[in-house]
Amino acid sequence: MSVYVVVQNQMSISDYVDEIIKRFPPSSVIIGRGVPVVPKVFPVLTSKWLVVVYVGSKIQQQIKVVLGSESFADFVFVTSMRNGDLQSSLQSEGIDFVIRDTTTPSVEMLVEYVRENLGVSEPLAKSIVKRSGNYETSVVKNVAILSVLDPQTITTTLLKRYLPERPPISFNYLYRFLVGFGGEYSLVVKLVKQYQYSVQTLVKYLVGRLDTDIMLFDLIMDAQITKENYRTQAIELKRPLYVVEEALQLFDQLSYERLVAIRLVLSQVSKNSVIEFLYRLRSVTR
Repeated sequence: MSVYVVVQNQMSISDYVDEIIKRFPPSSVIIGRGVPVVPKVFPVLTSKWLVVVYVGSKIQQQIKVVLGSESFADFVFVTSMRNGDLQSSLQSEGIDFVIRDTTTPSVEMLVEYVRENLGVSEPLAKSIVKRSGNYETSVVKNVAILSVLDPQTITTTLLKRYLPERPPISFNYLYRFLVGFGGEYSLVVKLVKQYQYSVQTLVKYLVGRLDTDIMLFDLIMDAQITKENYRTQAIELKRPLYVVEEALQLFDQLSYERLVAIRLVLSQVSKNSVIEFLYRLRSVTR
């Protein structure tokens, strides 16, 4: 039996797990987000089953499946945690495993991703990756920003307009300011000015975070997410740990209705209108 642990970001340039799955006939693959059921017979076309398990809150039950299926299957566990409960639980059960960390792709891989998705030259792709700080999440985000443009119009000069370099604050800082965690408005203005040609990028991020928090508020009100289990729930929901943790903090400060109202106001911002964006931002933070 072989056991692999794949550490993979939610926002990534490639899906390593999908590449593994494609190497096997569909009839030999079992994919589970809970506790998978592995037949105690061998598949027809391969010597063993390939069982792909997305790690959630039922780690112990998932590991019991491994212990009961050693002769029939190989396992691939998918997680976003480099050193999480999964790894420690596998070790405590004496299960040998190999880790494949895909969270830090090489610069060459990032450049190739930009070239394939934008259709630009290699020198220009390298400039985009460099302007993204060689950081995978930033590369994915910046490719999304530039994807609305004609590849023939993308130049190094245009990159300075559309891709702000080293913004004064993070998008998460902007979101925390929006929902009332505090912050300096002057820094918010500087960030917005850097995105004056792509304000919708900010709007899309903020509305997406609001949608996530609205969903998390629902789960908190149903007692499915608590201060005791939020770490495992973050894995189950495939959300960054800090997002779930901040939602718990926000739940004590902001009503569900207020969160929905903020989303409504932000979603109505006209395309790339800096003035309107700042006006609506101030209207919900005062």
